Amino acid sequence: MDIGKLFGMPNLLKDSISTLCFPMLLGRPYVYTLFYGTYDPNEFWQTKKDTFDAAGFYHVYSFGNYEFPEKTVTVSEKNTLYILPPDSVPKERRVKQTIKRLDGNNGFVAFEL
Repeated sequence: MDIGKLFGMPNLLKDSISTLCFPMLLGRPYVYTLFYGTYDPNEFWQTKKDTFDAAGFYHVYSFGNYEFPEKTVTVSEKNTLYILPPDSVPKERRVKQTIKRLDGNNGFVAFEL
């Protein structure tokens, strides 16, 4: 799977949508989003919602217009770009991009309602 394509692609679309929803299915998606994107570090520090858990691990749940839910995602908001596995994508959606895994199967789908 092209991780740079997966995590850098939302940056190109962020001006046309209000929120990007990317669940924590690949570990810490906020790290990849910051690394492959062009997000201003100062804005990240000012807008992040984060915690440290009891074991000292750092969790970022959102920053700016990016959201990183831990569990399942309820797909219901318009003007939101969702990036989910193919089996979590509803039938009523507009697919923006499909990211393939190395074996050629679909890994993630970027879509809007």
